[in-house]
Amino acid sequence: MTERYAIPTADLVDRLGAAKARLAPLLEELKAMEAEVKARGVGRHEGLYYDATVSSYVRATLDMDAARAKLGAKWCAKHSTETGVIKLDVRAKHTGTLNAKLVA
Repeated sequence: MTERYAIPTADLVDRLGAAKARLAPLLEELKAMEAEVKARGVGRHEGLYYDATVSSYVRATLDMDAARAKLGAKWCAKHSTETGVIKLDVRAKHTGTLNAKLVA
């Protein structure tokens, strides 16, 4: 437990959920604005306070199942890097209106 969040876990989870609820509309707006800037084309786009650069590139991915079948699991393991991930998923317990105290 960190000093900043020295509160019961249930309270921390509720605060986390409320913060995510407040952030959700901003993230939706952000995605829409990013899509619009991308739609305006590749290149540098200048604002008064910020600049945005839209780039286009190709990302290659490897079908690991096919690689294992062709090269063998041992070769793939030797030439692969694995990273542990801890995932946190937060969802509202109830549909409908959230407690105004938590969202505000």
